[in-house]
Amino acid sequence: MGFVQRRMPALLVVLVGAAGVVAWIAVSRVLAGPTCTDTWTAGASGSWTTAANWTNNSSLHAVPGTSDDVCINQAGTYTVTLSAGVSVNEFTVGGASSGTQTLVLSSAASASLGISAPSAVAAGGVLVIGDTGNGNTTVAGSTLSNDGTITTVAGSGGARFLRTNVTNNADGTVNVFSGGTQSDGSGGATTFTNNGT
Repeated sequence: MGFVQRRMPALLVVLVGAAGVVAWIAVSRVLAGPTCTDTWTAGASGSWTTAANWTNNSSLHAVPGTSDDVCINQAGTYTVTLSAGVSVNEFTVGGASSGTQTLVLSSAASASLGISAPSAVAAGGVLVIGDTGNGNTTVAGSTLSNDGTITTVAGSGGARFLRTNVTNNADGTVNVFSGGTQSDGSGGATTFTNNGT
């Protein structure tokens, strides 16, 4: 995932080897947050494909495109509904100071989200794959890290595809409510690492 890096003051660590050799190593800690080239700024629930709901780095309203780093992380409780097939560079949902930010991939519209770079469901974020519809829904591409909640919804049919490597971190939750949920690489292997619930 693309990050803005801030360097903190270096810490000196003393390492003592078996032979009693002391080495001084400067260690710096890097704090990171998502980069955002197109951010959900509607302040309420709405459609992904409505340009007025987004603001890009040029302060223009534009639906995210393939080169965008998408952020759905403004404070508040709202739902962004994706009812199309789209590709972005990366996305982050959640991580706001308050509220719950939700991204729903509509199975009624056979929605898909392609990602080129590592993406995240941050704390306070929810990714819902599917709804009441019967079409297939897909998240495909790079990697997905979860510190929030990922839920698959059975709806009235169709499959829910996770065609990406998923890491469910200690604070993350994954709910599988669809028997049609599949973790596959569509031609290549994918992994699911569960460190949460």
